[in-house]
Amino acid sequence: MKTGWLCTAVMLMALGTGAAEAAQVKVTIQNLSATGGLNLSPLWVSFGNGTFDVFNAGAAATPGLKPLAELGDPSGLAARQATTDPGAVTGLIPVVGSSGLAQIEPGESGSITLTLNSATNRFFNFAAMVVPSNDAFTSLDNALAIFDSAGHFLGDKTLTLTGNDIWDAGTEADQLFGSAFIVGQNAMLGDAEAGNVMLHPGFGTFDGQTEPNGRTFNAADANVGARGGFSFARITISEVPEPSSWLLMLAALGVVFGASRISRRPRTANAV
Repeated sequence: MKTGWLCTAVMLMALGTGAAEAAQVKVTIQNLSATGGLNLSPLWVSFGNGTFDVFNAGAAATPGLKPLAELGDPSGLAARQATTDPGAVTGLIPVVGSSGLAQIEPGESGSITLTLNSATNRFFNFAAMVVPSNDAFTSLDNALAIFDSAGHFLGDKTLTLTGNDIWDAGTEADQLFGSAFIVGQNAMLGDAEAGNVMLHPGFGTFDGQTEPNGRTFNAADANVGARGGFSFARITISEVPEPSSWLLMLAALGVVFGASRISRRPRTANAV
């Protein structure tokens, strides 16, 4: 009985120290599209205090969103977050696959590990351009909490992105001219549009077009009209245990093991 209480106490002590502010989190992105399907620009990830929004559905594009949605450039979003939330931690997950292009192509994956403050970096968000397109992107309308208000990790997260997670920035007309990731088109061109952010209408315009990786785009693999009917990417967020936490846990187990051995020793009668 005493050993059981000791085990519980030691384990609680070890777990309690895990609520320290410093935490390491690993983010992994995987493109689930079939060959000839959607591609993603390098994934920009953000951990902040929850005050930063990548976009607001139904409103005009926020500052910094236009270069991300049209060219895959997240620097404007990063600069805006640095101003609104100076303690935020951001990173970029680039993937250079077999084609040699800095795109997350179908079947490719990549990851990044960041050190966070569990009190001030509680909320996760991301952004990437979806191509081929003029101004399609994927992100969260509202940041996702990964730590609670006490700084405890809320558990591993898996986000499966579907057509409901592909947005049109409303900054450039949806057409072949000026589209990105299509051979023969210049993404720096295109007709400006003064629209609002809305769910993307679809990629049929680019069906059969040749991509820089030599593949032919197949719009059937990106049937956004089905919305939740297809999945194009998966993002996972997991906590990476710190070495000190592992050492403390091993020490705790050592104490419990030692106490268990002592409790099992045969007792001898006291000499009189």
